[in-house]
Amino acid sequence: MSKTSQDKLPQYVYRTPFGVYRLRRNVPKDIVEVSGRKLWYKVLGNDFKDAMRTYSTALLEFDRFVATINNLTILQSLG
Repeated sequence: MSKTSQDKLPQYVYRTPFGVYRLRRNVPKDIVEVSGRKLWYKVLGNDFKDAMRTYSTALLEFDRFVATINNLTILQSLG
């Protein structure tokens, strides 16, 4: 069986048994308690091309999520 582009998924992306592509990231340890989450998931789509189109946007969403929680933590420590 030859390798196709679908066999080479980017880092943090996996395909569920139902054919859905998902991004999975571990939440940084220092914000797990504040966020209440150990993992962060984002559905990328049912089609490989759609998943690759939304991949970078989903990574940015994760970065925004982490930054928001970090900012809340800083504000709570100041107040």
